[in-house]
Amino acid sequence: MFFVLLAGIGNFVQAGPHDHPLYAGTDETGNLAPGRLVRIEPIAMPAVYRASAWRMLYVTRDYAGRPIYSSGVAVISKVPPKLPGGQRIVAWAHPTVGTSRKCAPSASGKPTSYILGLNELVAAGHVVVATDYPGLGTQGPVGYLVGKGQAQAVLDAVRAARQISGLVASNEYAIYGYSQGAHAALFGALYASSYAPELKLMGVAAIAAPTDLAQLVLADADTAEGRILMSYALQSWSQKYGLPIRDVVADAALPTVAAINKRCVNTLAGKLDVFFAQDELHQPLLKVSPLALPDWRNVILSNSISVLAPGVPTLVLQGSQDSIVRSKVTLATVRSSCRAGGRIRYGVLEGSGHGGSAEAGKAQAIAWVNAALARAPLPTSCR
Repeated sequence: MFFVLLAGIGNFVQAGPHDHPLYAGTDETGNLAPGRLVRIEPIAMPAVYRASAWRMLYVTRDYAGRPIYSSGVAVISKVPPKLPGGQRIVAWAHPTVGTSRKCAPSASGKPTSYILGLNELVAAGHVVVATDYPGLGTQGPVGYLVGKGQAQAVLDAVRAARQISGLVASNEYAIYGYSQGAHAALFGALYASSYAPELKLMGVAAIAAPTDLAQLVLADADTAEGRILMSYALQSWSQKYGLPIRDVVADAALPTVAAINKRCVNTLAGKLDVFFAQDELHQPLLKVSPLALPDWRNVILSNSISVLAPGVPTLVLQGSQDSIVRSKVTLATVRSSCRAGGRIRYGVLEGSGHGGSAEAGKAQAIAWVNAALARAPLPTSCR
């Protein structure tokens, strides 16, 4: 979910997702199975890089089961797989980039730079798929922190990549995400066996994962980052679930919320623009707590996670100084998951705040993913 992205991300492709032909869907969506690969286009990679890459458009389902398009990236390593049965797949779920269609990672001039640890995953011989989530790149609205919809986009990206011509891929895969992407990864594990039973989820790695949104949303409301993230979430939920945003956002704050949602946070300039925009919130952002209104409360609770998928080996990494995803909230989720029979490895990234957790946890997360895909025994913190 939550805010600081990697530096050095490139500019958008010249055409942009609005008029670039890759992102244009058709009226056939309802007749296409989830995970259907619609089209791909190659991404230029350095000659010395041992991988090929594509932008792709595929079909998925939103939280209500309605057909919708999503875009993303697939990177196929040229390193031979270590196990028989084809290349294993890693589904990367990206953190917050914004909610505007133009913010899609795949629409960047350097789309592979959004994938944390890509070099290491390519060196291990994996296929890496990275969904944009519907509404980024493709027509929206985006489902920001809509767990089921983003989970299905992650799972369908795996299905779509396996259809790329010439690829011999195993049905074994792992999911790996940071922040908003960690939220999507954990929801992906919850829906994996029912939504994509033909695939075999071997493990999940989640860095700085928001779980109990009911606690986090209000705890973060007094910080600049929290106001930005709440602006993203409230507008997205309003559009996705048909809830009037005026019921929860103060009238004076509505123009600022709209302005924030037009900006991306995937470049330094974009981050500064968003911070300047939220600085206009001299009055309180909220008219009333969304938790006080039954419909809004139900949305927040339905997109919260109280227990992680019990049968999936899961690594949860938490920054000790994270003021956005609070450690006490994450730890409570881990403990309840252990009591429910989960296979959870919990790790604390000492001294790391939210933004620093990605780099601090990258090596552990990739080691976990590689071990899961190698069918190695995975440790647990549950007793």
